[in-house]
Amino acid sequence: MNILRTLFICCIILLSSPMVRSQNLSVADSLKMVGKEHLIKAQYYRWFQTFEVPQTSQRLAHHMEILSDSVKIVTQNGPIHGEEGMKGFLSYVEKWRNSHHVDEIDVRKGENDSYILEADIKYQNILPDSTKNNYKLHYYTELTSSEDSDMPVFNLIELLPIENLGSGRFIDAYAENRSKSLIHYWFYILDNFEGNEQKVKELLDDNFEFHLFDKTATEYGQFVQLIKESHKEVEAYFHAPKDVNVLQLEKDVYSISFDLEWHGITKNDKRIVRVVHQEWTLVNDPDERFAKIKDIRIKQIEPFYKIN
Repeated sequence: MNILRTLFICCIILLSSPMVRSQNLSVADSLKMVGKEHLIKAQYYRWFQTFEVPQTSQRLAHHMEILSDSVKIVTQNGPIHGEEGMKGFLSYVEKWRNSHHVDEIDVRKGENDSYILEADIKYQNILPDSTKNNYKLHYYTELTSSEDSDMPVFNLIELLPIENLGSGRFIDAYAENRSKSLIHYWFYILDNFEGNEQKVKELLDDNFEFHLFDKTATEYGQFVQLIKESHKEVEAYFHAPKDVNVLQLEKDVYSISFDLEWHGITKNDKRIVRVVHQEWTLVNDPDERFAKIKDIRIKQIEPFYKIN
């Protein structure tokens, strides 16, 4: 990779990932961190979903997939270890109605092959006696790569109380957390599409529609061809979604919308940017790892523009 291309790629990474801006990383490590950030956020949003719907054996199995065998979970009620400890903790809280509203997330590189995620959340619950509670919590977590999956797993999760916010209106957050975990995993796959094409099948409904401006794909093969065709002149690219809005249309049908900045570098070393608006329809089966995409419609807000 020549010096000019290296500089361009660094510039793209800095724009697309606040996490990378704060660290002095090589280009190779920066490229890995952009993808890891999507995966880590996907796992973080998956963590909350388990507590926000009734438990089944399948949902518990998916929850355990995001945890390492030696995970340590620290709560106000003491530490939790392993699958049996997790089962006990879930049985303790499943009688409550729980909701987790995530604020800004900070992801950074830890030691060796580890990553650190920290975030503040608003946690709400309704107890069996109808008591409503609202707390501000701080999460400190550590993750490492998994040998069995491209998804990192949690080694440590610490829940630190910050403030008791008293009683207040309970707002369900399951649809939002479910949708955002899918968004981050989806864009990880698209940003690393070569060799990962098969992974999108898990995320697409059998009768999906994908509308990219004036082009449409309704079959998997058409979708793969359309994605590859739209990126054929690009050396590297990243998706940076922002301002995600989630609306629950029916019990297991969600509508999500957001603006997205697409940053790329062409094969002749030109940095290009495109701003689009995306609207998705999701159908959800809580027993699956992710909700499925029924429909994606992408509209252009700003055309491609080049930055020399």
